[in-house]
Amino acid sequence: MTNIHPLETTRHLDAAYKQYLRSLLVMNDPQLNTLYVEELQREVLIKGPYLEGTLPFASTSSIDALMREQVLSPRFADLNQEVLPIKRPIYAHQERAIRKVVTEQRNLVVATGTGSGKTESFLIPLL
Repeated sequence: MTNIHPLETTRHLDAAYKQYLRSLLVMNDPQLNTLYVEELQREVLIKGPYLEGTLPFASTSSIDALMREQVLSPRFADLNQEVLPIKRPIYAHQERAIRKVVTEQRNLVVATGTGSGKTESFLIPLL
């Protein structure tokens, strides 16, 4: 596993971007060119890094449990378990979405963070 140091990565990106800008615009007047390069070095072009700590999403049920409750079809067991393991816990918002779609036949909007399983929230009821 490769570790990424956010501050070093930001410095590297800033330097690479400034180098690109220096090569993109070279002025014929040496004095103007020097002023441009000096100002470019002073300017902060990349803000951040911004790190955000978030609490883990709450897990409640599983596809297997929803199958046993007859919310989901038992045919989920026939699907590739490496792709969609039925024993793996699902997030609480996924369970609520699945129940609303399947049992109440409701439309819904799932608005939650990146990597929180929005796709599964609509895909599982669709399957």
